[in-house]
Amino acid sequence: MNLITEQNRKWWILVSMGIVLFMVNLDFSIANLALPAIAHALGANLVQLQWVISGYMLTMVIFMVLGGRLGDLYGHRKIFLIGIIIFTLSSVMAGFAFTERLLIIARIVQGIGAALVFPLTSVITFAVFPKNQKGLALGTMATTIGLAQAVGPTLGGVIIKYLSWNWVFFINLPIGILAVIATLLACPRYILALQQGKIDYLGATLLTISLMLLIVAVNQAQVWGVDSIPFFSCFISGLILLGVFIKVELTIKHPLIQLQVFLNKKFTTMNLVRANLAYVFGSILFVLVLYLQNMLGYSALAAGMLLLFMTITFGALSPVLGKMLDHLGAYYPVLISLILMSIVLAIFTQVTMLTPFYELAMLLFVCGIVFAIIFTATNVVALKAVPESQIGAASGAFYTVALGGCMLGVAVSGTIMGLVSRAFLSHQLLLQHISLSSDKDNMLISIANGSHSLSKVSANFTAETAQLLKPMAQQAFLHAFHWAMLICMLLSIGSLIMMLFIKLRRAAD
Repeated sequence: MNLITEQNRKWWILVSMGIVLFMVNLDFSIANLALPAIAHALGANLVQLQWVISGYMLTMVIFMVLGGRLGDLYGHRKIFLIGIIIFTLSSVMAGFAFTERLLIIARIVQGIGAALVFPLTSVITFAVFPKNQKGLALGTMATTIGLAQAVGPTLGGVIIKYLSWNWVFFINLPIGILAVIATLLACPRYILALQQGKIDYLGATLLTISLMLLIVAVNQAQVWGVDSIPFFSCFISGLILLGVFIKVELTIKHPLIQLQVFLNKKFTTMNLVRANLAYVFGSILFVLVLYLQNMLGYSALAAGMLLLFMTITFGALSPVLGKMLDHLGAYYPVLISLILMSIVLAIFTQVTMLTPFYELAMLLFVCGIVFAIIFTATNVVALKAVPESQIGAASGAFYTVALGGCMLGVAVSGTIMGLVSRAFLSHQLLLQHISLSSDKDNMLISIANGSHSLSKVSANFTAETAQLLKPMAQQAFLHAFHWAMLICMLLSIGSLIMMLFIKLRRAAD
């Protein structure tokens, strides 16, 4: 008996798309949780930990725009399968990495694979389901994404506790093989007719180089210094090339990103709100994991259980919010969410080494509600604001900006952690007239910025010296953590002001 028939083929395709979506989205939360274990095993510093996350997101931002276009030109199933294979093989490479550099390279390649498959899951699903079932299919995919976000921290904690950080990446091998088999069996070779056109290689090159230069500048700022020639050279060159990219995209016939959609003020405002909150999301996942494991001494499993208060709330609410927002409207839910987020982030700027588990759990629970509402609402409002003929271009631009915001959250918050903790620690050492060797100083800095565990103070210094240095490292980390959360709070308040401005403008008009 043939399991796959013409009547049930679309459901088998939905299963194969769901498997891939689960795998790609699982990697977001599960890799963050592994950072302290990676730092301990490979001796990675804070900058290298930033690259483990931002390298993955950087290539996703760049190649996600290309993913859908390549599918249109060369076949959606073909590009989809290539993306799965790239992602799976690079996951194995990441698991076998024995240096931080090899791991970062593997993560960058992983990002390329994820970028190729991510936009095509929606295209393929949308194409194979009839009009009266498209909502059900896309809702099921949203549930899959939510499930991956929800189980990621707990699954990651279990893997790290009972196996090792390497298995966080090895787990993608059986999932990837299953996804390839399911896609080959269920998915037709050509789901949609191939389109004619060209790929904007110039735009892709300019976007790649400009974003790479900007992220290198931000990530390396704590090593080079913000007043150094390398920092300014990278940063200014990146801005100039980004400007050239925008000019090229506005003038050529087949642009990589159709920037004209940003002339719609409502669409642009929703993009800015989403990007700001994506920045907050990326920052929280990055610095909170360091705080929980390396400062408070939580195990990876305990940290994963705590993060579950945010991710499971986010995952459970996201699929059901679309219809709810259709009835309530998006404006007031987003407004209330931004107020709640600003309050939560204000509380985060006051956390200490004694902040109890239940308080952190409540804060993360509220974060989960806020992210679910805002990520869903901004998506709905932004795409409704543009003409139907621009939906494809608008969707690609929207997700590119959102992912870029998340990437900046990791890069900037990591840089703040590095620069602020180093400055605070140096000042305290000077006040206490404490002089350390270069090796000891670097070790203390790596503890103060959160890349290594606080317990290393006792392991690397005498008992008397450790008694003096441990509180300094704690205070240096908390000072930097508070600054990182303060920037997030200001972005949340800025989004709130933008939403109020929209309402006032509408009333004035």
